Amino acid sequence: MWTKEWRQYPDFPGGAITDTAVHDIAGLQHIFGAVTKVHAFGRPQDAAYSPYAVINVNLQFESGITGQFSFFCAGKEMQRPLTGLRIFGTEGMIFLEERDAGTINLTFNDGRSEQVPYEVQKGFYNELVNFHKSLTGTEQISITPEIEFGDLRVIMCILRSVREENTITVDDDMPNTIITADKYEQGLSLQ
Repeated sequence: MWTKEWRQYPDFPGGAITDTAVHDIAGLQHIFGAVTKVHAFGRPQDAAYSPYAVINVNLQFESGITGQFSFFCAGKEMQRPLTGLRIFGTEGMIFLEERDAGTINLTFNDGRSEQVPYEVQKGFYNELVNFHKSLTGTEQISITPEIEFGDLRVIMCILRSVREENTITVDDDMPNTIITADKYEQGLSLQ
């Protein structure tokens, strides 16, 4: 995955965090709605592909839901089952071990459980089909560039939070945002 030179020596803020975690954040915002605040900590590393070995983020969503997101790019999770995506609710838990698992596990507080199968690695394909259908007038675009930019904005706010050691509000003031790729100050600049 990291064999391409542009991934090993990125000319964009956050390196591997931006390149990979943006998809995780997109999934979380798809499920829970917009992220409104982030507070993050990171372990700096001296590596061209990523300014941090790990980041840990507290997220607050527009709905009031809170969550925690961790990203580790300095190694591989070896223990099984993987930590994966876990959503805890008042009625039970949803667990996805990894994106290629093919099964979402539902466990309810009353002892019931279900397994929901899905076809892996279809995200890009489904987006392409959606784009084709929008061109033929049979469907609206489901993931607009504005939504994708919003996912990137959350990542930039996470990087800024790590750098400033502060809670960052993710507002919708996107026209005033400039994303810088300075090698020494990889992050978000606001004018």
